[in-house]
Amino acid sequence: MIPNGLGYVKDTNTAINTSVLSAFHQLHCLYTVRRALYSKASEGSLEEFDLGKERKPHVAHCFDYLRQGILCSADSSIEPAVDTVDGFLGAGFPRQCRDFEELKDWAEDHRALDAHGLLVTMGHG
Repeated sequence: MIPNGLGYVKDTNTAINTSVLSAFHQLHCLYTVRRALYSKASEGSLEEFDLGKERKPHVAHCFDYLRQGILCSADSSIEPAVDTVDGFLGAGFPRQCRDFEELKDWAEDHRALDAHGLLVTMGHG
């Protein structure tokens, strides 16, 4: 998934200074969070994936960076809640992306139930 050059680019038309493409920075952050979650290293010790950075602030940055990426892309794909791949939603269908606030307003206008927070337990009938 990561190209030769790790996604860092420099181009006189688009990126005069060395820059990194967001998608690859996001993948880096996803990897960093995953490695930190499964790390068996003791508190305060660094591993190769830490890139010499203190882990807690790096992972905090990555969570926030991934949150920004999710809000920015505002993927409005309709994910069937009954068809799953290996018991998980979100695979095997095309995606469409929209403005996050517009998507949020549309979802609230077309809500199927009233619920607040992040998790909703759907009854199985």
